[in-house]
Amino acid sequence: MSWYRNLYPPKVPLALRPEHITEFQVALELKPHDDPRAARKSPRDYVVRDADGITQFTASGWSFNGMECREIRDSSGLPLFELHHKARAFKHSWDVTLPGARDKPLISAHVKTGLNKFEFPVTVENAVVGGGCKKVTLQVHPVGPADIKFFVTVDNRKIMAFLRDVFKPGNLTTKPYPDVRSGWEAVIAPDVDLSLATIVLIMISDWIRGGM
Repeated sequence: MSWYRNLYPPKVPLALRPEHITEFQVALELKPHDDPRAARKSPRDYVVRDADGITQFTASGWSFNGMECREIRDSSGLPLFELHHKARAFKHSWDVTLPGARDKPLISAHVKTGLNKFEFPVTVENAVVGGGCKKVTLQVHPVGPADIKFFVTVDNRKIMAFLRDVFKPGNLTTKPYPDVRSGWEAVIAPDVDLSLATIVLIMISDWIRGGM
C-alpha cells in the first residue's frame, strides 16, 4: 500500500481496550456487511477484517428520533462499545460508551465544516496506565478535497491512515454507487488499540454519508 506515509506510534500507548493494542503496524479493511435479507449491502452493518481476512470487529446499528447508535463487537460477538451519533445542520457529534453506560462517555467527538474550515477532534479516555493525562485528543485530517483519504494525529504524530475503496477498477471516483456504503482500507501504527481505530473510521464513514 503506497497511499500512506510516515506512521509513528504515539508517545504513550493509546487504548480503550488495552488487549486490542497492536505491537506492529497493522492493515485492516472495513467493509459493508452483507445483509442476507436484502439485495444490496446493509446500510447499518460493518465488518472489520485483518490482512488475512479474519474478522476482528463488527458494527450494527439502529436509528430512532434523530439519534443513531451502533454496537461495536469483537470477533467472538462480545459487545464492546456503543457509538452514539447526533447530526444537526453542519455539525455531527458522537459519544462512545460501554454497553448500557450512556452517561459515562469514553470518547467524545464532533466535526464542523465550513468555508475553509474543517474540525474533527476526538477526545479519548486513555485506558493505558501511566503517561500522565488520561484524556487524549486525536485530530482527524482530510487529505485533498474528495473525502477519500484521511489521517489521524496525536501530538503531531500520524498514528492512523484511512483510504476509501476505489469503486471501479482503475477509476478513483469520489461518490459511491447509490445505496451502497463505501468500504475502507486502514493502516494503524504500533501501540494503538485496533478497536479505537475502528470506531474513528466508522465515525468518518458515517459522517461522509450524513449518518447511518
